[in-house]
Amino acid sequence: MRLAMITAGGAGMFCGSCLHDSTWAKSMMARGHEATLIPCYTPLTLDDEPPTTSRIFIGGINLYLEQKYPLISRLPGWTRKWLDHPQILSLASRFSVSNEAKELGELALSMLRGAHGPHTNSFEELASFIVNEYRPDAVFFSNALMSGPLVNLRSRFSGPIFCMLQGDDIFLDGLLPEYREQAIEQITANASLFDAYITQSDYYARHMSTMLNLDLQKFARLPLAVDTSRLMEQVEHGASFPARSQRPVIGYFARICPEKGLHQLIEAGLILAKRGLDFEIRAAGYLPPSQRDYLQAVQHRANPLKDRFRYEGSPPSIQGKNAFLRSIDLFSVPTTYREPKGIFLLEAWAHRLPVVQPAHGAFPEIVPADGYSQAGGLLFSPDNPVDLADQLEQLLCSPELRTQMGAAGFAKLHHHHDLTALGQATEELLSGWLLKQQSGQTSAT
Repeated sequence: MRLAMITAGGAGMFCGSCLHDSTWAKSMMARGHEATLIPCYTPLTLDDEPPTTSRIFIGGINLYLEQKYPLISRLPGWTRKWLDHPQILSLASRFSVSNEAKELGELALSMLRGAHGPHTNSFEELASFIVNEYRPDAVFFSNALMSGPLVNLRSRFSGPIFCMLQGDDIFLDGLLPEYREQAIEQITANASLFDAYITQSDYYARHMSTMLNLDLQKFARLPLAVDTSRLMEQVEHGASFPARSQRPVIGYFARICPEKGLHQLIEAGLILAKRGLDFEIRAAGYLPPSQRDYLQAVQHRANPLKDRFRYEGSPPSIQGKNAFLRSIDLFSVPTTYREPKGIFLLEAWAHRLPVVQPAHGAFPEIVPADGYSQAGGLLFSPDNPVDLADQLEQLLCSPELRTQMGAAGFAKLHHHHDLTALGQATEELLSGWLLKQQSGQTSAT
């Protein structure tokens, strides 16, 4: 089958959804299908090179100009394509194109209104490319916030169109109230044109079914997965990694923002320091310009830890990310929000690292509390730095337990969260849809 995967760029950062979409495409290619990522808004920042279209659709610059100056839509096509050039968009994303939800209320709402908004030309270009040039058998949208072009596409495409839900609620909850409710209503209206909604956890299916007033029977679950082949290639070719510290290192790798919970990890670290434990905390990940004050506050709070805490910036490549993960002994991203997937846990397991996560969102499904040593990590009570410190202490004080849990996570990754598992589950989803369609046609005759 030929599959089109419409994916939102991450404005220059390693985006978990982008990385998973890349893995998803590769999982289908490994099973003999053709899968292509169709990037929108900004270029994709990935740790590999999956098949993508050379052009960015619904480019961020054109979107902004169409929103502010509607007459811009009358510019000749070559001008619009120039503004959608990956290098132009990459440059713009460094300075002026925001992806902060609270700043994008009007733009998000106008995009969701599809043909009734100012972005008709951009949506029509995407739909025309998919139907007339790429000609897929099925289309996947990376999130429901991208559903604006759905009317344009559905009117000309008779194949299945699926929607992956992976963090839409976080963006919506960040909008100002007057935009949030309207956006939810518009997504609910658009969603009726999807054949099914896909999540990577049962928790998120229930949550989004309620939030968007969608039929839970139309939800399907696919396993969360990562591709470890690049890491394995480096290990096999003798790539050098930094030596671990003499004292155990707690690692955090995620976007630097309050909802990811770095401040909670620091609070737990202060508690552990008072208990006399010897350890380090190292953090890395993309720092949005709007979160610089947050990082400064975290660093100020961590002053009593002295040299036992440092922020190492955002690695520019997969090699840098792997080097960071190889330099730590255990992993924790203590999110304050209910995470819909948790791809960073799989990346930690790829390096045989035990994890410590809050017992909410998708985490209890990935790290079951009743599995203990075979669970790949430990859970703590959400928003409770004392309990977080307690769970971290168990691992800090027992190298044997760290090794055992890290090995269990590595085994789970390769049995339940690899390319094979994701590709097979996607094939079953597509086969089920085809059987349903054939059954419906038979009943109609």
